[in-house]
Amino acid sequence: MPIDINRGLPIAETFHSIQGEGTYVGTPMHFIRLAGCPVGKAANAEYAKDLDHNMEKFGVLLQGQSMCRTWDGRMFNCDTDFSCHTYKTVDELIGETWERHICLTGGEPLIHQKALIEQGFFQQAFAKRIQIHIETSGTIELDHRLTHDNRVWIAVAPKWNFLSNMIRLANEIKFLVDEDFKTTKACEILAWAHPDATIWLSPINGEKEVNQENVAIARKIQDSYPTWRLSAQFHKLLNLR
Repeated sequence: MPIDINRGLPIAETFHSIQGEGTYVGTPMHFIRLAGCPVGKAANAEYAKDLDHNMEKFGVLLQGQSMCRTWDGRMFNCDTDFSCHTYKTVDELIGETWERHICLTGGEPLIHQKALIEQGFFQQAFAKRIQIHIETSGTIELDHRLTHDNRVWIAVAPKWNFLSNMIRLANEIKFLVDEDFKTTKACEILAWAHPDATIWLSPINGEKEVNQENVAIARKIQDSYPTWRLSAQFHKLLNLR
């Protein structure tokens, strides 16, 4: 996804809401969805190789949807629009923020981290005492200028070809849960995790509705792993973005 020097960063959308998942659930945030997702491209290539099987399992994809792959190879419908709808400068993005928290999401926001750093996004945010939350697939290395900075919160929902170093850096790790989730494989990933990282089980839901079967699976996992927490996607329960 190209950076336009004159117009700024490619933006899929921005909106103001509360964080619906993870450690900061209920916290007001300015969500900045940066355009572009290399994980989706890789998943769609795999999807195309086995189209008949996936059409049977997932059904016809709606316009704007694509396939994505979890860290262990499970494929799921991704209904988020990662395409570029506009460009915004760092000044515009920071100027539109009245909250104490900004969530950089996507897509995969780390494909834009160099531009964000060089254009002064983090410097301006920190000057206004704004904490930056980065929601990442863990497939791209975090710039060394952002590592171990307590003003940056890293939430990793590992996808296909994740990096072990990103698991080490994560403040929280979110596993997508459905009927094919394997706790033994999840534990292999957690061998890299920081001891203080919070582990979340996130049932794969529809765009507007909660999948109660996947919620039940996550709750059953908690019987054996009681320190793992359930991510209920609170924003969906409240019909918020």
